[in-house]
Amino acid sequence: MSSDSSKHRSSKHKENGTALSEKSEANLANVKNNLVLLNKMLSERPGEWEQWLSTARLAMRAIDAMRFLKDTARLQEQVWLIQVLQDYSFHDADEGCIQDISQWCQSSWLRVLRDHPNNVTILKGLGDNWLQTSQGFLAMIHREGSAAEASMNLGNVSSPSSAEQHFVRAVKYLRRTVAIPGYTLSTFFQEYLDDYGRFVAA
Repeated sequence: MSSDSSKHRSSKHKENGTALSEKSEANLANVKNNLVLLNKMLSERPGEWEQWLSTARLAMRAIDAMRFLKDTARLQEQVWLIQVLQDYSFHDADEGCIQDISQWCQSSWLRVLRDHPNNVTILKGLGDNWLQTSQGFLAMIHREGSAAEASMNLGNVSSPSSAEQHFVRAVKYLRRTVAIPGYTLSTFFQEYLDDYGRFVAA
């Protein structure tokens, strides 16, 4: 980039009030370095994800504190930062997500979308966030529904003394599934819950 264009970019930032201070630029460089390492861990040693939780959360707080997502001239860097944190949040989509990080990513996509409407990369990142969030809910529904059905079946074939435990467990699994926002039980499971749920303490 020529010195003239650098000056132009710098003056444009000052006009918009989005230029980062030297200290913020140093903090940003540190955040990027940490996220490069986090990204490397995800591809090489994903089982270590928990050890990086505080690093990811500190990165989010630092990005917010320096108001970096308001800098309209640095979209490519913004997209990379959000995407790395999103990949980390959904490192195992079937097990759900790290909720505070996935929500931060969703808000961040929406924030940069305001300045870059119809940007395909941002829309894809936001769509992936919604898709992976729903995938986690669907996996949870499947697990809870399967567990409830297994408990119901065990109750049907068990002796009277242990059958009650299995029926109680089935009702509790169904209640947890019903508590998932926007989810409706199948007719069979709903009738089971209606018939036997009143006999099981909440």
